[in-house]
Amino acid sequence: MLWHDVGVDIEDGLAFQQVGLIAQRARYSVPPEADVRLTVRGSAALGYEARDAGDVCARAGSVDDILDIAFGRVYRRAAELASLKGWLRVHGALASVNGHRFAVIGAGSTGKMTLAVGMLCEGANVEVDESFVTQDGRALGVARRFHVKPGTAAVVTSATWLADAPTFGDPAIRAVDPTEHGFAWDLPVGPVDEVILLRRTDGPSRLEPASATEAVREVISQTFPLFEKRGSIVRQATNLVARCRCHALHAGPDGNAPVLLELLV
Repeated sequence: MLWHDVGVDIEDGLAFQQVGLIAQRARYSVPPEADVRLTVRGSAALGYEARDAGDVCARAGSVDDILDIAFGRVYRRAAELASLKGWLRVHGALASVNGHRFAVIGAGSTGKMTLAVGMLCEGANVEVDESFVTQDGRALGVARRFHVKPGTAAVVTSATWLADAPTFGDPAIRAVDPTEHGFAWDLPVGPVDEVILLRRTDGPSRLEPASATEAVREVISQTFPLFEKRGSIVRQATNLVARCRCHALHAGPDGNAPVLLELLV
């Protein structure tokens, strides 16, 4: 439908290990439509040069920089292809419990990743923690390893397996592929049943009804438009919400937010 088959050719072992953090084993329900082939040459001592289809696309002085370049190049290409095909990218998470599907919409630092890890531990199929695309009421996750910040383990105390995930950056971010920790990772394409507007609170976690109008506005505010016009953005946001129940989830430090979502099923 819109995803890439990605290959990265790297000679330097250190860079190979670092760029491997963008590799993941999510199972898409749709085949790839395009290829991305990156070639990285150089070393930590001399610097690196990245080529896309033979053309130099970037130069970097460290393995962290090469990771950023490879990550950005791959996902930018996918986002452009999706946008040209009429899909709208939304900042949010997707998860399902017993086939009941949630779209969790929230700005940065509202706790989407902590909620996603908590839902994994509760037995949910967590598709994505960061973004998905939507068109005509359907949603499809943009697969990447989950980027788990240090504070998540303190809230989701049952996620002891986080300690085994590789890290990058400072402070250290865990790059989590759910399949490496015994979880399924399936990315279907289809409608969602619930739209959850995520809020952060210092008090107890709680779940409240929200209006469809509020949900549409929140979806629109959390989009990453590239080639879409305003009318298309509003239409796709409205179509996503049209057949859903809408709720505001206030997620607190008690770690109970995933349980509240499970009770909706």
